[in-house]
Amino acid sequence: MVEVRESLSAATGRTDWTESLGLKIPILTRQVNSIPDSIEVAKEVSLQGHLLQRWGSRSLAWRIFLGLLPVTPAVDGESLKVQWVRETRAQRTRWAALEKSMSLIAIAQQTKNFNPLAPAKTSQDDKASAEKEMKDLIKQDVSRTLQEFNYFHRVETKDLLMTLLFLWGRQNPDYGYKQGMNEILAIVLIVFDTERVASGGDKRDWSGLSDEEIASAHCMEYLFDASANKADIYACFDRIL
Repeated sequence: MVEVRESLSAATGRTDWTESLGLKIPILTRQVNSIPDSIEVAKEVSLQGHLLQRWGSRSLAWRIFLGLLPVTPAVDGESLKVQWVRETRAQRTRWAALEKSMSLIAIAQQTKNFNPLAPAKTSQDDKASAEKEMKDLIKQDVSRTLQEFNYFHRVETKDLLMTLLFLWGRQNPDYGYKQGMNEILAIVLIVFDTERVASGGDKRDWSGLSDEEIASAHCMEYLFDASANKADIYACFDRIL
């Protein structure tokens, strides 16, 4: 974690890692075929300080270690890639549904705010008040997150932190948002955001391809798709917590 934090000084823009990702994709694809049967062996290699040499990517290794990308013993590389695509697609589908539901809730709340005939205060109002307090606390913490790095001064970075932290807190009301979560998410965000395949402004439409088709020809491009950044960051952050 310290190593990642120290490397943030080089992440004020797109890093060399991201610029050369197109060249690394074939290497990463080949490495899938040499993933050890025991995940513990892989973790030991990483603990020895060889994470990037072994995996070529922090975000890929983290997803494997957190169980977001399963490693099944005795499964060949091609079958493993199909599993990864299938699991990642399911995670992104869940995120899309969550993001959509939150948008609908926001619209409903805005409508209610302008309704002069709204009923007296209810438990829903109490919930809305609690969420407002949570959002205010998140905003306060985000404004102080890793301010020594220009990356976290950007409006889009702060908005992303705000969105992900609030959605997680709302989805987990028994825990809610707690101070310090912003620091954890910040590290996840910078690692994923610097290891993305740029879309060139056009979102790649994967809907017409099966899991097998994506895995066969586009596995790593799919796993590192910049347009799915929010979904992948949220899945990783949620699994950490």
